[in-house]
Amino acid sequence: MKKNKIFSVLKIIVSFLAGIVFAFMLMKSFQIDSGIVGTFADNGVEDQVVISFNQSGKYTIYHGGKKFDKGSYDNSDKNFFVLYSDSYKKGDKNGDKSGGLFLINKVGHLFLPALSSNTITLKKDSDVPTYFK
Repeated sequence: MKKNKIFSVLKIIVSFLAGIVFAFMLMKSFQIDSGIVGTFADNGVEDQVVISFNQSGKYTIYHGGKKFDKGSYDNSDKNFFVLYSDSYKKGDKNGDKSGGLFLINKVGHLFLPALSSNTITLKKDSDVPTYFK
């Protein structure tokens, strides 16, 4: 009789733990990758480029430790984000588009003519936007 009671209690505990593990795995499968939200940086030492994206559709670019540009971004394709600089006026020949970021597996390829004529490769450092003073 005592063995049956211990076996029943063990069965309940194992079932409870298996349910918790299943619920945790189910929650992880529904988590959305933060994608663009967070901070990306290149490996530069003196002229490091850092770009920070927040959830409300705004970005800030830092170059050499100083704020270089800020504006808003829009997801134009699954992995491509168009950057709209606050410094450009709508009447400019470039319009209000200032560049773009192509994102593949947490590596961003930034094209920003005002900063460089070449594409800058940025790696995602954090899922949290970072701001510098």
